[in-house]
Amino acid sequence: MKHCNKRRRADATVSASELAQMGRCEQLVVFEHRQGQRRLPHQEAARHRGLAAHERFEKEGLAGHSAGLRHAGRCFVASLLFGEAWQTQALQSFLDFPLVSVQVPLNAVRLGSLTDGTLDLAMELGLTPIASSPLASGSLVGEATSKKLQAVAAVFDRIAAEQGAPRVAVVLSWLLHHPAGVVPIVSTSRVARIRQCAEATEVGFSRQQWYEVLAASRGQSL
Repeated sequence: MKHCNKRRRADATVSASELAQMGRCEQLVVFEHRQGQRRLPHQEAARHRGLAAHERFEKEGLAGHSAGLRHAGRCFVASLLFGEAWQTQALQSFLDFPLVSVQVPLNAVRLGSLTDGTLDLAMELGLTPIASSPLASGSLVGEATSKKLQAVAAVFDRIAAEQGAPRVAVVLSWLLHHPAGVVPIVSTSRVARIRQCAEATEVGFSRQQWYEVLAASRGQSL
């Protein structure tokens, strides 16, 4: 079988898709990066159909038919990625339909969205805040490497011990208890971790406990 993919240089740029595949099979990613992907005929045909559909879809949108596509259920702009409050307002002013969500980097040691007005605006406009990196790249569930992390982890561990829950569930529950209706997005493929994360809905937080976490993160009482 003749392969249409040319061999790539060993120092070529690694794509985002390849990086995402590292969690599945690192050796396969390295092999495909150096030798090129080996697709079967039906896989290659499906790939070309998908690329053609995306190109056609983009041209239709650029031609000014976005409203028609949206009403037909094919296309809509619904979320702002990593936008602050003023950017969310600016984007909304150019749209003829309401945003439904805004994605922000939010966790117990990264509190910018709590203080820059983003969550306040989300509540005002009825947007769903989507918290990316809710576990702070795992630092909130691993060994604390800074005074801030140690202080926050101590509060989380105490609450976890009181309720018999894993720390990861308590960390996520802290976000769930914000009145803006925060939805944390956890990037893990481990079944055991996913099950622990699901326990977040069963963890309770009093206002006192919630503010204890906030105060530990800020390093000062409110």
